[in-house]
Amino acid sequence: MPRSAAFTSGVLQELLRQLEYAPAETHLRQMDAAEKLLEVIESSRLYPEDFITFRITGYRSDRPGPRTSVVGAALQRDLVTFIQRLSWDLDLPQTLERGRAEDMDTLARRLGVSRRTLQRYRQTGLVLHFVRGDDGHRRLACFPDSLERFMAGNSDRVAAASSFARITDEQRGDIIARAVQLGDDGSVTLNEAARRIASEIGRSHEAVRGILKRSESTRRIFAEHGPLTSRDARVIERARQRGISMPSMAERLGKSVPALHRAVHRLRLERLLALPLVWRHDGGDDSVQMPRGLMQRLPHHALIDGDGLLAGAGQPDLALMRMDCRGYGRLCSEAARGLAVRGATPSVERLDSIETMLRHAAMLHLRMMVQGLVPMRQRVEEYVQQPVAALPVQERELVLRLLVDLLDRAIVDADVDAGDTVVATGLDRLDAALQEG
Repeated sequence: MPRSAAFTSGVLQELLRQLEYAPAETHLRQMDAAEKLLEVIESSRLYPEDFITFRITGYRSDRPGPRTSVVGAALQRDLVTFIQRLSWDLDLPQTLERGRAEDMDTLARRLGVSRRTLQRYRQTGLVLHFVRGDDGHRRLACFPDSLERFMAGNSDRVAAASSFARITDEQRGDIIARAVQLGDDGSVTLNEAARRIASEIGRSHEAVRGILKRSESTRRIFAEHGPLTSRDARVIERARQRGISMPSMAERLGKSVPALHRAVHRLRLERLLALPLVWRHDGGDDSVQMPRGLMQRLPHHALIDGDGLLAGAGQPDLALMRMDCRGYGRLCSEAARGLAVRGATPSVERLDSIETMLRHAAMLHLRMMVQGLVPMRQRVEEYVQQPVAALPVQERELVLRLLVDLLDRAIVDADVDAGDTVVATGLDRLDAALQEG
């Protein structure tokens, strides 16, 4: 499947993961339900994840714990992405009962806008489906009812875009010449020059700024990088891993070394805040006091592959599973609490500590996975009447993915003191999945 936008929230990503082994009828039903839900979403409202799940699947979640909400604008984008990904799995024809879908080039010409503008409309609710055209190729297209729904709330915006005149080469040259004049004294930044010129010629600030950033002559005059973004921080991280010094990167970006460190710090914090960490009270001491020896002989992800996971033998050590589950839950809880700093950004030392706790939690999780996969693999072998290792490669990979998903969910859902029930829960869910086929 072609690359698509990432989900803003986890609820639709989780629903998509659950559909991996579902039949096509379920994909189609949930895709249509998502498009109906999109009709009632208001960009400024908050929508609970339980509401989203119920509207798409028809089921209400009975999972304990805190619930989160998704702002409407983000939910609109996620629903469009959700529908698009499901349409790829369904291999839809270009003509259905709802009408014939127009590909993006045809639709752009009819509306008098560019393909890039259509791509931007997807962020505000324009639904596109992957369809198979008459030539046999799959491409993004828009069905008539999807376009009608979008136009009902965005007709003025589309009309304004269709009347937009592109900047000519002559106008582009005039913009660059004006910028060169403004930059002669060195006191005007590129952003300020773009703002002034845009106001004078009646164009958008961003359009003029883009022209100046792409022009070689203005880039030499306005030697500024602007605020360091998350993308810049990722580049800095990769450069450090390859042995490039921070002073060299600072000189290249036109920033100070402390500014680069702050950007990397913000990126680390963003990554940690994106993790679904929830504090869970375990009824004991709040401090993280792990049993002696718990952190010994922990497995490492880099040393375990699919064949290694399927080759395990022996029965799980339930006492160790119980300790691992308790340690995993307490480490994740302590990490979540460490991120809950009111009115301040966590220090570098705090982030170091949180990342260390989460690395240990991940290895405890892996040890539970390695133990729990043995009886689950054996249950599959009883069902198929042959060793999983003897299955064809693709089937073996599907089985491993199913077992990992089911056991991972059992670990995440388990209470901190219920580690000895993880395998039983995973087996129950596996039995249900095998019965469904």
